[in-house]
Amino acid sequence: MRTWVCGLVAAVTVTMPAQAEVLRVAGIYPARADEAAFVNRLAVESLGGRDGPALAFAIEDELNDVIVDQRPWFQVIPNGAGADAVLRGFASLDMRTSKITRSKKVCVEEDEKGKCVRKENRKIDCRNLDYVLSPDLRLTARDGQPLYSSSHLSERKTLTVCPDDKEPSRSSVARELAGRIAKTLRDDLAPDDRVDDVRVLEKRDGLSKDDGERFKQALRLTKSDPAAACRVWQDLAQTNPTQIATAFNVALCAEAAGDDAQARALYERLLSVASVSEARDRLKAIDDRERGARQLREHNRS
Repeated sequence: MRTWVCGLVAAVTVTMPAQAEVLRVAGIYPARADEAAFVNRLAVESLGGRDGPALAFAIEDELNDVIVDQRPWFQVIPNGAGADAVLRGFASLDMRTSKITRSKKVCVEEDEKGKCVRKENRKIDCRNLDYVLSPDLRLTARDGQPLYSSSHLSERKTLTVCPDDKEPSRSSVARELAGRIAKTLRDDLAPDDRVDDVRVLEKRDGLSKDDGERFKQALRLTKSDPAAACRVWQDLAQTNPTQIATAFNVALCAEAAGDDAQARALYERLLSVASVSEARDRLKAIDDRERGARQLREHNRS
């Protein structure tokens, strides 16, 4: 294990944010739809419905901007010719209104120049506006195989409009909700290549006074020299193998260095002796990255 830590010194070198004791973990996290991983060339057909065009534009813009592993994930093409898959569907914004009473300060007295000099709370009649955009979308492969459907996609905007309030235009609300849906669709169809700041554990229970001070030194080092912090925790683990925070932080160091196999073994070893929810969360993250890696391989093969 000490040999692994020597390799970690070169791997964990990213400067850390100054505000928290964290280590940075980079990885590719999976799209929700595994079936669409092979799609490189994607066509967005003219979507039907009153707000289909606005949604189509939002989707094209969002998917054109997807970068994974330093490369564009999609080539969005204008029609279905030569596409690996085609997105079809329709979208229409639904709006429902209802009456509501609100208490609002209104002017009840003005001076000779028309300036309000006294206000009172009065009950006024207003309207609740409830906008919902729930498109019906289908992604189909070139051979007709269904890859994805949008039954879960729905965005809502609710607001209250009283006299003298400016009511948003229907088209502006449709564009706003279409933008939100496009972002969700992006996460459904493409992996997320990101860096997460993961908090280390800080409790020093069971450590001697001297070891506790070294542990605190490692916490401080996460902000400026994470590799040095990991060396301290690894040294502490040699003499304090059952100390939970130390064991977790050593595993997190492996994860930050990109050694998911080693990190998995260390988290599982920790969970065999203690119930540590953070370790379970990190195992889930490792599983997710493995799934993301499979999607990337499938994408690159096609």
